[in-house]
Amino acid sequence: MISEFTLLVYSSAMQIVLSALLTLASFAQQQEVQQDAEIVLADAYKQAAEENKNVFIELRADWWGWCDIFEEFLGRDEVRLLLEKDLVIVQIDESGMLNGQAVCDRLKKDNPNLGMPWFVFTDANKNVLADATGPNGNVGCPMMPEERDWFIDGVRKSRVNLSDTQIDALKLMLHKY
Repeated sequence: MISEFTLLVYSSAMQIVLSALLTLASFAQQQEVQQDAEIVLADAYKQAAEENKNVFIELRADWWGWCDIFEEFLGRDEVRLLLEKDLVIVQIDESGMLNGQAVCDRLKKDNPNLGMPWFVFTDANKNVLADATGPNGNVGCPMMPEERDWFIDGVRKSRVNLSDTQIDALKLMLHKY
């Protein structure tokens, strides 16, 4: 015969197990589903082809502050509105996305040791129009005048609809940033 004490122990143990399972289930539901970098990139190329645009790909690392600074600039409404006239904008996080590292390695194949952020402008057929590899290495988050000019030159090389006046406005925004 099972004693009251044994039933109490089993009951307490079951409550702990049930509580742990409910906590794990709740945690699992709260977790954001990781995006697959390969799919994000394929969708960007498809969208670019459908909309007669080029693609701007920012390779980033969620642990690196310069990536956040660059992304903050790119995310400003006035900047994004101009860039999106000609570009489908994509961020690929090397460690925060499924296949992120593989996509970063493939896109940086000629420059594997350059840091983050790193960017590349391509057409819808994946042909490189310009990238972040300047004369002195990766321009990354373009803060120095020559880095800013390199980024703006990439915008010019990938332009479809932007006017010189709009690109000059973008350049001024970047220089003020």
